[in-house]
Amino acid sequence: MPASVPYFVLERNYGYVAASGLTLAATLGSALPQPVIGLLVDRRRVGPLAAVGVVLAGLGVG
Repeated sequence: MPASVPYFVLERNYGYVAASGLTLAATLGSALPQPVIGLLVDRRRVGPLAAVGVVLAGLGVG
């Protein structure tokens, strides 16, 4: 996301505050759930969840 800030500023005419707000939202959206997911994985056996994550990542890249 941080690499796309110049695109938003130059091509989409976003202000620096709006573009950095998008970066902040993306960062918080991935950082805040991480401890909760880590606790769930540590307490429960969720082997199939790893496979689901790989499939979702592959779909996202594709």
